[in-house]
Amino acid sequence: MTFTMRPEILTSRLQELGWSSYRLAQEVARVREELYNESFPNPRTLISTLERALEDPDKSSHKTIECIVKAMNGTLVFRWAKTDIVVTGYEEVS
Repeated sequence: MTFTMRPEILTSRLQELGWSSYRLAQEVARVREELYNESFPNPRTLISTLERALEDPDKSSHKTIECIVKAMNGTLVFRWAKTDIVVTGYEEVS
């Protein structure tokens, strides 16, 4: 599945919170432990992954984006396009 996310959505929230890359890494490490039972004793190991995700979210894994959004106290929302169903005939079932 492909989705498009504008990078400024994430970076503006990061600026709004006044967080550094390291602070974001700390929070993402906490979220990943909570959601996926993954341990990051040194959150610095996440910084380059997170910086790449902030630059181009579409090239990052869903897991990374989900954890960044949750760490910054947000939620992901999916909206389905409306589907029109056109019935042109019925098939009889015997």
